[in-house]
Amino acid sequence: MSNKIFDCDSVDVLYKNQHYTKTPEEAAAISINAGLDLNCGSFLGQHTEAAVKAGLVSEAAINKAISNNFLTLMRLGFFDGDPKKQIYGGLGPKDVCTPANQELAAEAARQGIVLLKNTGCLPLSPTSIKSLAVIGPNANVTKTMIGNYEGTPCKYTTPLQGLAGTVPTTYLQGCSNVACTVADVAGATKLAAEADVTVLVMGADQSIEAESRDRVDLNLPGQQQELVTQVAKASKGPVLLVIMSGGGFDITFAKNDAKIAGILWVGYPGEAGGIAIADVIFGRYNPSGRLPMTWYPQSYVEKVPMTNMNMRPDTSNGYPGRTYRFYTGETVYAFGDGLSYTKFSHSLVKAPRVVSLRLGENHVCRSSECQSLDAVGPHCENTVSGFEVQVKVRNGGDREGIHTVFLFTTPPEVHGSPRKHLLGFEKIRLGKMEEAVVKFKVDVCKDLNVVDEIGKRKIGLGQHLLHVNQQDMDDTYQPPFKSCVVDGNVASVMCSYNQVNDCDSVDVLYKNQHYTKTPEEAAAISINAGLDLNCGSFLGQHTEAAVKAGLVSEAAINKAISNNFLTLMRLGFFDGDPKKQIYGGLGPKDVCTPANQELAAEAARQGIVLLKNTGCLPLSPTTIKSLAVIGPNANVTKTMIGNYEGTPCKYTTPLQGLAGTVPTTYLQGCSNVACTVADVEGATKLAAEADVTVLVMGADQSIEAESRDRVDLNLPGQQQELVTQVAKAAKGPVLLVIMSGGGFDITFAKNDAKIAGILWVGYPGEAGGIAIADVIFGRYNPSGRLPMTWYPQSYVEKVPMTNMNMRPDTSNGYPGRTYRFYTGETVYTFGDGLSYTKFSHSLVKVPRVVSLRLEENHVCRSSECQSLDAVGPHCENTVSGFEVQVKVRNGGDREGIHTVFLFTTPPEVHGSPRKHLLGFEKIRLGKMEEAVVKFKVDVCKDLNVVDEIGKRKIGLGQHLLHVRDELEQLLDDDDDMADLYLSRKLFSASSASTSPNYYLTSPTIGSKISRASRASLATVRGDENDVEELEMLLEAYFMQIDSTLNRLTTLREYIDDTEDYINIQLDNHRNQLIQLELVLSSGTVCSSFYSLVAGIFGMNIPYTWNNDHGYMFKYVVIGTGMCCVILFVFIMSHARYKGLVGS
Repeated sequence: MSNKIFDCDSVDVLYKNQHYTKTPEEAAAISINAGLDLNCGSFLGQHTEAAVKAGLVSEAAINKAISNNFLTLMRLGFFDGDPKKQIYGGLGPKDVCTPANQELAAEAARQGIVLLKNTGCLPLSPTSIKSLAVIGPNANVTKTMIGNYEGTPCKYTTPLQGLAGTVPTTYLQGCSNVACTVADVAGATKLAAEADVTVLVMGADQSIEAESRDRVDLNLPGQQQELVTQVAKASKGPVLLVIMSGGGFDITFAKNDAKIAGILWVGYPGEAGGIAIADVIFGRYNPSGRLPMTWYPQSYVEKVPMTNMNMRPDTSNGYPGRTYRFYTGETVYAFGDGLSYTKFSHSLVKAPRVVSLRLGENHVCRSSECQSLDAVGPHCENTVSGFEVQVKVRNGGDREGIHTVFLFTTPPEVHGSPRKHLLGFEKIRLGKMEEAVVKFKVDVCKDLNVVDEIGKRKIGLGQHLLHVNQQDMDDTYQPPFKSCVVDGNVASVMCSYNQVNDCDSVDVLYKNQHYTKTPEEAAAISINAGLDLNCGSFLGQHTEAAVKAGLVSEAAINKAISNNFLTLMRLGFFDGDPKKQIYGGLGPKDVCTPANQELAAEAARQGIVLLKNTGCLPLSPTTIKSLAVIGPNANVTKTMIGNYEGTPCKYTTPLQGLAGTVPTTYLQGCSNVACTVADVEGATKLAAEADVTVLVMGADQSIEAESRDRVDLNLPGQQQELVTQVAKAAKGPVLLVIMSGGGFDITFAKNDAKIAGILWVGYPGEAGGIAIADVIFGRYNPSGRLPMTWYPQSYVEKVPMTNMNMRPDTSNGYPGRTYRFYTGETVYTFGDGLSYTKFSHSLVKVPRVVSLRLEENHVCRSSECQSLDAVGPHCENTVSGFEVQVKVRNGGDREGIHTVFLFTTPPEVHGSPRKHLLGFEKIRLGKMEEAVVKFKVDVCKDLNVVDEIGKRKIGLGQHLLHVRDELEQLLDDDDDMADLYLSRKLFSASSASTSPNYYLTSPTIGSKISRASRASLATVRGDENDVEELEMLLEAYFMQIDSTLNRLTTLREYIDDTEDYINIQLDNHRNQLIQLELVLSSGTVCSSFYSLVAGIFGMNIPYTWNNDHGYMFKYVVIGTGMCCVILFVFIMSHARYKGLVGS
């Protein structure tokens, strides 16, 4: 810096106003001695000489100040002669107001605009807006736009002019000036009520804030807030608020107003401000500005005296501190806030976890605990104290944009350190779906220091920040979500909403579960865990405070907001008029097509689960004279569509579906599913007269729904009594249809001989009646399987609903949860479901050997192990997968769909599940038809279990692979067991260098294996040498046979390829001969015609027309020859055109 200058006679203020000195000479002296070179005022000129005479300042100090001033004048060319003859002497308006410079002014304004709020309205589509209302005291200003210390503008474009140049616009000033002592609310609301979109351009000007003119509060001036609020209420369409100012305002009212769809802060945007504002609003420019300061609420002014310049908060008097670095209170908008029309995401790709500073031999911190180190010293100078941080930035949206990456640090809490501190920022322009890496250089001593209480810079030592048990979490709760998110690539994930976590789920973390001490912590941990949207008010109330408390970063907030806006963009919320989009014309006519209604019926059919059938089903419509339909769910409509329903096209109730097939009588039996009173007498009388009785029982949304859990597993009210009495009185068989979302304890019906069939239909949708009738009367073969286990009522008494542990606990009688761990009795189990035909399975393929080769230093090479890690070189560097093939046969007399389940029962290590579903496949087979179903099994991924600390392991021992639950029927029959070995081989000394393997050996496939449809995997101990040697011998044989088979297969493929090549060559030559034959035949035809004509004329036959015309013979023969040539050319051309001969 060349010069140090005081502004506006500030030296005078030291003496007269602040009384910092006793005399004006002292004020002049301390200023010059401090390095002042020039005072923009007369004070130094009046008092410096007296200060020198009084010995308060030396002549050397005066000379230094004068030298600095003259040096500046020299650099500016004041001593180089006539200014007009210098290098820049000819510059004038023509050089300033070039098109390039005017575009530069517009680009500077565009980049400076900060989008603070966008509910999805922006950017506006010019083609869909018929009228735009522009209102506000700053809407058509000029000088206001250029702020203080302005140059002479080339050409003003006001916000009104910029917007009016794009769409039809009406304008009202609203207030006579920004002071807005009187607002034209009536005129403004009238204008807004007629316009498609309203833009309010409010804020300040130099009469409100300027040099020597400070604002006294943070509210919008005068009646501006009232004007904005009333216009928003009255507007026909969305309202956009544009704030033109140098500082922030408390516009919380607008931030929280749903009618105000967008807020932009434009600063004082310069001469081209109107162009820039219009470009951003209409999407010609993607906003990229960020707030350079925090916007505080009005209450901040009351807490912070403007004469108190302390940065750090003071809890003793409620002083909240200043700037984003220390302020702990609420904000309107925070430093760095700013939205975009695209979605930017970040990932940290490079940053050290530990950075060390080498201390000198005699450093005090070598022998004692220190909270901090000096930010200067040998440990900073003599060692590499810097590191690089790399951040990958991705534009995941559909438009180009500029993004600013901020790198903050939160230092350890030493010496009153800031809550966070900006290390640096980088702006980067990225195209749609483009990504790049931004690099930051961080010097530990220069960048990560803090200032202690006496003004000395220090480096804080410590961390600088750039319930379900873990086993069940990783083993049970996370896999379904991981599968959906990772494998399914879902767009959004919604957190659970149930009685344990309730709604608002984030609120419960604090209020009910006491998981956090404060609501701000609850908001912070939710957002930091990846929550983007809370269906409630909790985050709206507490996130801001969480940010201010440093519990959650602005980057996390921005990421959540970006994710939400990306979803809105993908859904087309920013594509203009929805009716003009690709799906804008869809309506009921497109939903309620015959194909879609049949799809609804087919979905209901496939979802029906036949749980019991004594042989009665399917019913024969021709033999049934009367059918009784009884039950509270027999003739319902809305119950069938469950929660989150769409608008049905046409309901078909169970009663309607059944009555459409056979003569039917109906009784509701209970007034509703609660069934507090049952009409047992009427129901039993009806059942006693009917050939077949169908009872349609279960639940509805008054019993089970979102935020409404059932309290037991019994049928509601008197439903069980009604079913039991009807079954006793019925003349014919009784069918029980359960309509519900969850299971019931219907053991009584399962064991009742009079109840011939039980069906669970879920909530089957609008076509539920059609589907139920189709299944009962055999028009559709049921194929559904239970997606959950149905427990007895005693389960509720043993399992607290707040205990989410999966594994059973014998110490307290806790039986565990789900088919994987539950050890008690069941009513029906996961996967149960019958069919009207008979399906059988046979195992046709399991690999002989699957090896996991261990690395040289693996611990399990030299010691017994119960399990191996499910990740590592033994999984990555070897083929650890195999294929299982199951032949499925439909041995019945009707077509059907069958679901094949492949389960595994792992060894008993790490609390492994009793069984686990590896996969399932659905297959449709005609009568007496068979097919092979294939499963891919990866040993490391599919056969692993989760240990006690949440780490995935491969259990060594017996893994039993089985189809469905036939295993339980045959466990006691050893002859039916087929062994698949996972064993450790013994190696002789000569093969010590060979890495040992773990082998998976398949069973020998025999008739009993086919019947049982299962295979097992068992451990062979290392001391069983005879079995080990036999396995190794068999392995060698199999490998040799496989090698020979591969060679034979390759040879056969070679022979087949050779044969194909020879046939191709022969066909080619045959085609050439055919073409030659065609050419010769065509030539022969033409020659024959010529010979005929020449022969006739060559005969000695007198012709009367030839008299005196002897030359005719010559012309006729020549002409005929030419015609033959032309004919030949034509024939050959036509043959080439048709592809009969080559070109």
